This record gives sequence, C-alpha cells and structure tokens, in this order.
Amino acid sequence: MVVASGPPSAGNRFDRRPEPEYEDWYVRNQRGAAMAKVSPFHTDSEEYPMAHREVYHDNDACYEGKEIFPEHRQGGTGGKPLCEVCAGLS
Repeated sequence: MVVASGPPSAGNRFDRRPEPEYEDWYVRNQRGAAMAKVSPFHTDSEEYPMAHREVYHDNDACYEGKEIFPEHRQGGTGGKPLCEVCAGLS
C-alpha cells in the first residue's frame, strides 16, 4: 500500500489506496476482519476527487470512506450509489 506523506494540503492525501494489483485482494481479505456498518455518509466537498463525491459509504473499513474528514461528511446517501469498496465489504 502506498502511504502519503506531508500535509493533506499537499494534494497527496488520496494516494493511500492499495496498488491496483492488490486492490481486489484487499477488498476480499477485509471480509474476515472485524467491520461495522455505519450510518450512510457522503461528501459534496470539492476538496475531494469526483470519484469520492459520486458515491456514499456505509462501512468503517472502507479505505476510500476513511479519506473523508469528519467535518466534510454529510449524513445519508445523497441519492448516490453505494461505494464499490463498501459493497465488497458487506
């Protein structure tokens, strides 16, 4: 997994997702981990890439959902589809 360094304002906060060849493995292997459904949330903050703004999250093990700061989270689905990572963790 690539871990970003430096402050979030450096524009590298979103580099913390698994390398593409390991992403499916990551999602499959999280199923055995202790996970919890959380109340659905989404973001409309332009600070995040469009891909983050087009979906909602409902699982606290989702690495994409973890990238959204609490102050940028909005409750509910926002009429958006469920994040593919969250769906794979369910």
